[in-house]
Amino acid sequence: TFQIYLPRAEIKAGEGLVERIADSAQLSSAQSSLTYSNLNILVVDNESVITALLEVHLQGLNHNPTIVTNAEEALRLYELNEYDLVISDVNMPGMSGFELCKRITAQKPEVRFCLMSGYFEAENVTAFSKLGVIGYLKKPFNPQTVEELISSAMAHQFTKKDTQHY
Repeated sequence: TFQIYLPRAEIKAGEGLVERIADSAQLSSAQSSLTYSNLNILVVDNESVITALLEVHLQGLNHNPTIVTNAEEALRLYELNEYDLVISDVNMPGMSGFELCKRITAQKPEVRFCLMSGYFEAENVTAFSKLGVIGYLKKPFNPQTVEELISSAMAHQFTKKDTQHY
């Protein structure tokens, strides 16, 4: 299931199609330039190369990343601190990112939880979405895809429907 939000356009008398398209482009450009900064982001991955790369990307985007290498530590930190976003690898030794998501969303259903992996299969994405995962970061990633994930996750609006399965 996905939702698409489009701006409502009103046609003014005497306005042509070209003017409407130009106005829409300006609106779209302004909306896409909305960025978030100074977010507290919990990053969970057992691969130090990935966490180091994400830490550099997130700091470059003016965020405050907290890096942990296992889900158990992430769960402990999540209980003690406030995070705007959680980004977790799916496959980790011990507790998986999927199990971490279940535990965190049980505590706080409106958490912005994103998963990352080198691959995503359609059936996994469906299962993760039912859990409350709102974004996916495919490895390998670059600063632009990280920024897009954060913008998308922060723009996500929770609805009653989103939290019915908790």
